[in-house]
Amino acid sequence: MNYISQLNGFRRWRGQHALSPFAQLLWYSLTVEQNHRLWPERFCISSTDLRQIMGGVGPNTLRHARSELIEAELVEATVATCGGQVTEYRMIQLYEEIPAAEPSAEPSQEPSAEASECTGTPINKPATPLLKPINLKTVKQECKPGRCKQDGGTIERGLASPARQTTATGNAVIGSSRSRTNWGAEPLYGL
Repeated sequence: MNYISQLNGFRRWRGQHALSPFAQLLWYSLTVEQNHRLWPERFCISSTDLRQIMGGVGPNTLRHARSELIEAELVEATVATCGGQVTEYRMIQLYEEIPAAEPSAEPSQEPSAEASECTGTPINKPATPLLKPINLKTVKQECKPGRCKQDGGTIERGLASPARQTTATGNAVIGSSRSRTNWGAEPLYGL
């Protein structure tokens, strides 16, 4: 059984039929339990466990919801008559399976998209790059004076230049951590 197709089939069925909220909850709980058990044709679960899965509903609520699903022919159930026994459920499939297409004996005369990929014939598609490469040597960055002045540096042609940093008196700044860096290859800080 296909889980998604079953859920979609139930949604379509609900669009045409009335069903109480607890009956819907029971149907979803049974479907999840069947999926958890890897889709057996029939499966058994105790009423106590099922009530716990449904959020602690009472025994009468479970009984009414189960009888509603049986009357709507969504579920077949063999109900336990004594305490401690389990109820056997069989979920009704709510979708039609589409048979897989059989491969034809004769090859088709028209080439298909898959055939052209298998034969290796090139498909002429325009090559559109997602990103244009950037030539960093030709790009000129505009910087406003006073911006990017880390460690009191100056701005020259859009790049910070700590090697030319000067104090207010004109002396070079000593102890800059960026003094041995190739500043011509790095972009501005703070952009």
